[in-house]
Amino acid sequence: MSRILFGLLLTLVGLLYFWLAYQSVVPKIMSDGSDWVPYLGAFLFLAAGVGAAYAGINLVRAKRR
Repeated sequence: MSRILFGLLLTLVGLLYFWLAYQSVVPKIMSDGSDWVPYLGAFLFLAAGVGAAYAGINLVRAKRR
């Protein structure tokens, strides 16, 4: 049961990361689409989120063994 809750928590955190990245990029694109910095920031933010999710998944796997 705890693995299901932990997986649900990781999913919610992942959705939060995607939403925050979307919120940071879209207003910049609408105002000035030629600036590449928001894209870089969103990419790094999402990369950190994916890395954290991967680390959490590995932690759950390690606890099962």
